[in-house]
Amino acid sequence: MAIIKHVPSKNSSYSSVMNYLKYEHDEETGKALKDDRGKMIERQNTIVSSLNCNVDTWAIECLEANRKYNKNQSRGDVKNHSYIISFAPEDRDVGLTPSKAHELGEEFAEKNLSGYQTLIYTHDDGHNGSGNVHVHIVINSVRVKEMDKQDYMTKKCDYSAGFKHRDTAKFRYHYANEIMKICERENLHQVDLNQSKSGVNEKEYYVQKRGQKRENDLAIKEKRNPSIFDTDKEELRQVIDEAKIKTTDIEEVKQREEAIIKYAKDNYGVEIKESRGRWSYRHPSWNEKDGKRSKPISDKKLGSDYKKESVVNYGTEKQNERINNERNSGAGRNSIQENIRIDVRSREIAGIELDVKQRERELIAIEKANGERDNTDSRVDKGKSRNKD
Repeated sequence: MAIIKHVPSKNSSYSSVMNYLKYEHDEETGKALKDDRGKMIERQNTIVSSLNCNVDTWAIECLEANRKYNKNQSRGDVKNHSYIISFAPEDRDVGLTPSKAHELGEEFAEKNLSGYQTLIYTHDDGHNGSGNVHVHIVINSVRVKEMDKQDYMTKKCDYSAGFKHRDTAKFRYHYANEIMKICERENLHQVDLNQSKSGVNEKEYYVQKRGQKRENDLAIKEKRNPSIFDTDKEELRQVIDEAKIKTTDIEEVKQREEAIIKYAKDNYGVEIKESRGRWSYRHPSWNEKDGKRSKPISDKKLGSDYKKESVVNYGTEKQNERINNERNSGAGRNSIQENIRIDVRSREIAGIELDVKQRERELIAIEKANGERDNTDSRVDKGKSRNKD
């Protein structure tokens, strides 16, 4: 599947952005890798192009634009935005090459980011050696050209020159749809990017991946507030997962729904309430005395897997799987029974009366005898082997 990630940066050094795209970096520490002579190692198989600027002078041109429009003069201002389009490793099997991925990245940039000074870098190494092709689209946060107004642009500052880029929910939704359209057209792997099954947002994902300590250190270095992985939300997900597994044997949907609510409350103190057909969850530690939120959280905040219909229907899906498995295993038994009936019928034709039950007993006795004979033969073979030794 192809995904698009957004990474804003307040780093005033545009050159450091270019260095990251051009040279290899350690994935854990984020530091540039150097050779024996102390020089940074250039990335291999990199494709680069630009929009509204020159690749080599992008950093200088961004600073000039900032001065022209009197933007990005404060330390807390977002200086640039990175959009990373990552394609699935399996897309290589359907003909996706780095050159093709770069063309798709350029297409996306020209259609959706045409007013910005833009760098487009394509790498084929992937994260942790995964080998997936991905495209970095980095824009200066100041728009230098007016763009055509689109439906998702609600204000003049969303498309006029001299204003800063806004990464709103409408923009992200539009960008995700654009990526899905491209993947569908090119027959690439794709999922609904506007649905999150786990509900873990991008910031939480990276905090969970690299650890809270490193995130805190990075936040101090970049002079920003650290992102925090929401452990309360994760605990709610774990409780709901356990509750729906424990109640899969309840056939009646309404009873299963009530059992899930009761299990979460009795075992973990998690409150599940319903309003307009949707569930909301309240962690037992949420109270105003401890300075935490007291209101419950909606099911969609935890991800699509934790919406009411998904949680309740989990039991139905598992029951259907069990029925199908029983049918498949029953097919083998039915085949044996059919053979028995044929054998009985043939004996009746020959004038031999024999009921089905008697034939079943015969077959069981034969199989048992064969099993005992196999065991005996095995023991004999082992004895012969020892005698030879």
